[in-house]
Amino acid sequence: MNLETMTIGEMPAVSLEERRDTLYARLDAGYARIQSAIERGEDVHRWEQGWMRLLHEYEEICDQIDRRGEFRAA
Repeated sequence: MNLETMTIGEMPAVSLEERRDTLYARLDAGYARIQSAIERGEDVHRWEQGWMRLLHEYEEICDQIDRRGEFRAA
């Protein structure tokens, strides 16, 4: 099993910030690869779907970090 196929419950324990940063790096690299493939005329539909899943996970992690910050401030 690798990180690409793990569910969130199976992932090694990391902080939300570490997970956010990892997702950001993957999104950035994925975007660059998708853009390069588009320029070459390749079909990127499946890549875009995967990228969007990562984006939603990134947004959820960011929301969790924000909620945690609000809880600590209260």
